[in-house]
Amino acid sequence: MTFLKNSFIYILGEIISKIAPFLLFPYLTRKMGVAGFGELSYYQFFLSMLSLFIGLALDSGIARYYYFYGKNALSVIVVVANTYVILLGLFALIFSWYFKSSIFFIITLTAISLNLVGIQLSIRQFQKQALIYVVYQFLIAALIPLSTIALFECFGENYIELRYLAMFLVNIIVWFIASILFFKKNTLHIKGKFKAIILTFTYLFNYGMPLLLHQVSGLLKGQADRFVIYNQFTKTDLGLYSAGWQLAVPLSIAITAVNKAALPIIFENLKTKKYTIEFFKKIFFCSLIFVVVSFIVLGILPEKILLWMLGQDFVGVKYYFLCFIVASGLLAPYLVLVNILLFYNKTKLVSLCSFLSLVLYIVFLLAFSRLSNIDLMPFATIISNMFLLPLLYYFVNKIECSRRVIN
Repeated sequence: MTFLKNSFIYILGEIISKIAPFLLFPYLTRKMGVAGFGELSYYQFFLSMLSLFIGLALDSGIARYYYFYGKNALSVIVVVANTYVILLGLFALIFSWYFKSSIFFIITLTAISLNLVGIQLSIRQFQKQALIYVVYQFLIAALIPLSTIALFECFGENYIELRYLAMFLVNIIVWFIASILFFKKNTLHIKGKFKAIILTFTYLFNYGMPLLLHQVSGLLKGQADRFVIYNQFTKTDLGLYSAGWQLAVPLSIAITAVNKAALPIIFENLKTKKYTIEFFKKIFFCSLIFVVVSFIVLGILPEKILLWMLGQDFVGVKYYFLCFIVASGLLAPYLVLVNILLFYNKTKLVSLCSFLSLVLYIVFLLAFSRLSNIDLMPFATIISNMFLLPLLYYFVNKIECSRRVIN
């Protein structure tokens, strides 16, 4: 019941957090046009990349720390994680200032704020404070669109910078509120904790660095195609392509929400051996069926419904929408396997698999781009995602076999 209750709350939270930006989607496409929206998608690549390097997989590191070492030093690890984000962010800010790039300065501030608020959300998730988690998500979801519209209407046509500025302001306010409430319940005593702070720095670095390659690989697979399209095709092409991806986002939101609810349960039950790896392998095969069903059901949807949402300039968006439905759906079986590997601290294996998948993705992406056919570009993501699954399954199977020998 706890899993079902938390799943419902997390899904509700994710829907709330994403429904407002999704409702803002038609406003952005109409306000910015197809080309302007394509340029916004181009800069999203850099925001995502900066967020990864500044974040260093801290949310995942905090989660594992909580389950393996308990909550006694939770306030210390939160302070250390915040310090990591701010220090790494300062390097990026200095770099942006040196090159006098206002857009990258604002994007860096946004990346810092995303990671800071992400740390607070991660804490609530693994303490199973689902309701508080949803409240923070709701605040972010409600305020970012309102701030975006206010800035757009009041300060002119520099839409890209204003969009990221709105995100930064809202995230930093929510982080500030969440941090105050957290430290009211978790008093921090620095005195005599110097050794613990150094060990925590080392732990987060050692845990996060191998995962950085894994996360960068995932990012490049999700964003590099837009970088290539921006430089080889028109902004209008990129706008149509990105709109198709954006329409498929709700599926990945639902999958991620269920995973967020399930992850604490998975870690707990793997630790207590209530559920075996064999059980999760069955879930893996069920999730593959889910991908096929999602494609068939959404394939019936008439394109005129999508055009009603986006505007008549987005004719042809359904093709990209369905391609990204398959790519997003493959996230479900992927997460089932990765969760098991992360529990057993196989971060290097996960990174290796992600890197190999990235290499395959780049090969297909460059091959398809040379054919100058934008319709083939989504298949680079689909093929590389499918390649990952048997590879991860093999390593999960090896863990299961080795544990049988031990037992």
